Amino acid sequence: MAAMDSPFSPPVRAAADAALAALGDGRTGDAAQLLTAVAQEGTWRDAVMAAEIVLAAHHTNNHKPAA
Repeated sequence: MAAMDSPFSPPVRAAADAALAALGDGRTGDAAQLLTAVAQEGTWRDAVMAAEIVLAAHHTNNHKPAA
């Protein structure tokens, strides 16, 4: 996601974008650390968006089609 398209505030935008990239690569531990930093260091809105990403990732992971 390009910086100008990111809904996150400038101080945490790079961490949020890196977290999304980590999720896309399957690096859930890295994504969790980055999203925690976003929630702690960003605005209230950043924290809510980070939580939404965590919930969506958890839901997606728990509802994968059976192999």
